[in-house]
Formats: sequence, C-alpha cells, structure tokens
Amino acid sequence: MRDASASDGVYRSFITHSLQAAGGITVRRIFSGLCVAVLAISLYACTRPSDRDAASAKDVAVSATVAASETVVPPVPPTPPTQETVAHRLLTEQQVSDIVYIGVLDLNHVRYASKEAAINFGHTVCTARAEGNSDTEIGLTIVNSGLYSYADAGVIVGSAESAYCPDYK
Repeated sequence: MRDASASDGVYRSFITHSLQAAGGITVRRIFSGLCVAVLAISLYACTRPSDRDAASAKDVAVSATVAASETVVPPVPPTPPTQETVAHRLLTEQQVSDIVYIGVLDLNHVRYASKEAAINFGHTVCTARAEGNSDTEIGLTIVNSGLYSYADAGVIVGSAESAYCPDYK
C-alpha cells in the first residue's frame, strides 16, 4: 500500500491554493463537500465485501427495531382563539378608518406632511361639514390654501367623508 498522506497533503495544498485564487469561501465549501464524499467512497471501497453485507444487515435490523418501537402521536389541533388573543389582532374602527383614508390619499398621490397631519385634516373636514359647510365650500377652501389642486381637494374631502363622517356623504 502506498503512503497516501504525503501525496494527499501536496495535492490538497495545490487544490486549496487554486480554489482560493478562483473564488473563495463558496468554492472552498464545495471542495470540502467533495473531499468528504471521496473519503466516504474510498472507505466503503476499502472494506471487505463480507463486512459490507454484515453492516447492511445490521442497519436493516436496527432500522426495523427503531420503526417498531416508535409510537405515533396524533397531531394536536390548534387552540381556538380567545377573546383576548383576538383583541390583540383586531384593529379598532378608528385604526381601520385611518388606514383607509391614508391609503386613498396615497393611491391618488395626494401629498401630506405626516400621516398624523393628514388624519387630523380629515377630521377637520368632518368638523367643517358638521358646521354646515358643503363639499364644494370645503374643497374650494383647500384649493385656495395654494397647497392642493382641485383633484387633490376632491380626494381629500371625499375620502375624509367616507372614512370619518359617512353620514355627510
């Protein structure tokens, strides 16, 4: 039998340096995996056929014993949600209204300084409606501020009424 360790060391050194130059850690991991596979195949080939047959028979016997001794546990159904767990997941009506209002503004590319400012402005639209102002009057007031176009004002008034004061719609 030849002395494999000396020649394998030189070969491994050559391959390692080549792989480092070729691409680093990914290639090195692939090379390591290949080395393990080659080592496993070499060890398998070096064993006597009678040893392999005995090992295979032993593996089959062990796996049959393990399979017979395993108990099957039925899956546990998930626990139904309680009011406490559902309450943590549900949004309040106000939160849903805020999300819808901001979503409509975003969808229509209406700019705003912050979500809080936009939401407050939406509530201001409802306050103006409660004071007796019409949609048109509120829209013109928004346009006359110089910050929004007629289209933006229509989106602001319409979405605010839908989200926060649907009675005025």
